[in-house]
Amino acid sequence: MIVSGPADVRAAFDDPLFEVPTAPPATVGVGWLRATVSRFANGEVHARRRTLVEQELELLKPGDLRSLAASLAGSFDARDVPLAVLCTCFGVEPTALQRAVDDGRAIATAYPLDADVRE
Repeated sequence: MIVSGPADVRAAFDDPLFEVPTAPPATVGVGWLRATVSRFANGEVHARRRTLVEQELELLKPGDLRSLAASLAGSFDARDVPLAVLCTCFGVEPTALQRAVDDGRAIATAYPLDADVRE
């Protein structure tokens, strides 16, 4: 299938064949994360969760993010600076920032539904 314009994109998004796999219910660990984020949900559940994320992101100011990234750049691997910035913006204390970034990296590898994770 070749998607070549806005109408094709809308049609693909509306086609049930292109829905994402829904995460199974879970109450702990990465399973809980998958079960509660918008990425592994469809329809109204996805829309509601995405709206909540967008509301939080709208509070962030690009200039502030750039300044914070510049201040953190010397303390983190370049790949981790965006996560460190977001963690800081969402209230992670400086003393817990490295741990939060390390945890974020670990979660990223376990996040896909097909990842082999022991909860």
